[in-house]
Amino acid sequence: ATKVASGNWAVDPTPVVSNLSNPSGLTVGPDGALWWVHDFATALMRLKAPWEANTPELIIADFGMLTSTNTWQDDDPYDLAFAPAGFGANAGKLIVMDRGVDSNPMNALIIVDPSTTLTNQEAYANYLLAPDSSALGAQDLVGMTVVAPDKVATLNLDGQVTLVDGMGIPMPFWPEFYLN
Repeated sequence: ATKVASGNWAVDPTPVVSNLSNPSGLTVGPDGALWWVHDFATALMRLKAPWEANTPELIIADFGMLTSTNTWQDDDPYDLAFAPAGFGANAGKLIVMDRGVDSNPMNALIIVDPSTTLTNQEAYANYLLAPDSSALGAQDLVGMTVVAPDKVATLNLDGQVTLVDGMGIPMPFWPEFYLN
């Protein structure tokens, strides 16, 4: 978008990125890079700034790993956010919310270093909060956001909100209207 007058913007009809497959989350990094995830395709993508001078990079081609039964996990990266300044050693890193690791409702939070130069990574499983069937709620995660200088919040389909700190410690709570 381009500002054309005070409070008025014009939309540029030229897309920044096209031909996306099931994009489900988008964030802009401190350096201006666009980061997004593809649900079902299980990919993490990056477009460095300036956008018009770069092409999209496939950073993680597939999250997860082989299980003990030699089958591949079914991961669904769905949202992402940059960790706040109070996240300790994980401050500034990218948090990828995974709704349903190897069958729902196994939810997880994955940590990615945004300064990575590696592309097409597979079997990526660097967890902030490992796959669990209750720590982030009993159903699919639907969203995540930074809520404090040292916490992110996740929202689950069952209504549970969970605050998570930089050590991956979950603090779940239910909105009051669910308790009545």
